[in-house]
Amino acid sequence: MHSQENLLPLFEALSIARQKLSYSNPIFIKLSPDESTETISLIMEEIRNYNFDGVISSNTTIDKTLLKDYDAQSIAGGLSGKPLYRKIECFIV
Repeated sequence: MHSQENLLPLFEALSIARQKLSYSNPIFIKLSPDESTETISLIMEEIRNYNFDGVISSNTTIDKTLLKDYDAQSIAGGLSGKPLYRKIECFIV
């Protein structure tokens, strides 16, 4: 998942590039629903600190435990839609 060691240099580089290039289009950060609440809080704080324009509240999840059908848990790839709703509730501010 994401770590502070990776995110902070990335956010710093985006901020510097935005200033140097006079980039005026909005920058949104997409969050993974599989992050811990602590990590999401850190990311949200840094998004505010770097004045990014918004958040895409959820990518797909790789957590298959949300599926009611046990056989479907072996399907490859990320989940979106209804199985993801409970995970993204923590993003609602």
